[in-house]
Formats: sequence, structure tokens, C-alpha cells
Amino acid sequence: QQIIEALKVQTYWQAGAYINEHLRLNGERAAGYGRRIHSKLAGELKLDRTVLERLSKFAAKFPLWKDLCRLAQIGPKPLSNKENLSWKPLTWSHFRALITIEDDTLRFRLAGKAARGRWPPEKLEDEVWKLKAGPKKISSSGKGGSRELLTPQLGKLNTWQLAAPSKIHWPAKNGLMFDP
Repeated sequence: QQIIEALKVQTYWQAGAYINEHLRLNGERAAGYGRRIHSKLAGELKLDRTVLERLSKFAAKFPLWKDLCRLAQIGPKPLSNKENLSWKPLTWSHFRALITIEDDTLRFRLAGKAARGRWPPEKLEDEVWKLKAGPKKISSSGKGGSRELLTPQLGKLNTWQLAAPSKIHWPAKNGLMFDP
């Protein structure tokens, strides 16, 4: 199973790299060329266009083959037995979650953490979701809407922040709301 997963990651990365190289060489011709080539290729291969876009994104987010080989344990030189005990190769499911992270440093740090921690893909997806969720939200009286929770911050003692009247709302049911 591990060999199949490694080959899957390798194949998906190579397909994405080939698409990206084609776009790099030919994409300057017209606006929207990338989307058209993904659609045309998807039709020919009987795949969804988003699959090919995801492969392109995968190769773009992990541009160095040696980094990918290390994370997925691909290539002629496998990790030593000692390293294998503490390192779990990442699968395509892991990489699908990781390519949604825009920050390169954060993406590679989280990938290493997942591999060293031997995380299943679901745990990595949860961690990525937590990163993207941002500030916590609360529901506003069951009406389906939500408001961002205020985060207290220290300021200068005995000072006030002025707010424009248009930023302050007093709905009877929801209490005082302030738009920053």
C-alpha cells in the first residue's frame, strides 16, 4: 500500500509539473489560457477540470522534487530503518490538504510535523482547517448569522477609542455590535 501511495504522489506531481511547464512555455499567448488547457485536457482524459488544476497546484506548491521525495519517501534511496520508525510518508490525501496553505514556510513546517508525528490525513486536515478558520465566531441568536468574537487587547490606561456612529449598532435582540 505504501508503494502504491508513493507512486500516486509521484505520478500526480509529475503530471502537474508537465502541465505547469506547458503553461509556462505557452500560456503567455492569451488570458485564460491555463483554464482552457485544463478544461481541454480534462475532456480528453475524461477527468474533472478541478483534478488537473489541483495537480498543477500540487507541483507549484512543492516545486523541489527532493523535498517531495523526502516527505513521501519516493526515490531510489529509502530512509534508514531508524528514520522509518519516526517518520511516516505523506500520502496524496496529506498533500491535498497541504496545497491549500498559501504560506510556503507554514506549509513545509506543517508537512514535517505531520510526517514526524505520523498523522493520518484527517488530523492534518483538521490542523489546516484550524489555521484557516481564524478568529472564533458565535451565532447571533439562532438566526443563522454569526459574529466574530472580540479579542481583548491591552491599551493605554485611561484612554478611549473613538468610533464612528455608523460602526455601532444596537439591535434589540443581539445586543451591542461594533464593526471595526
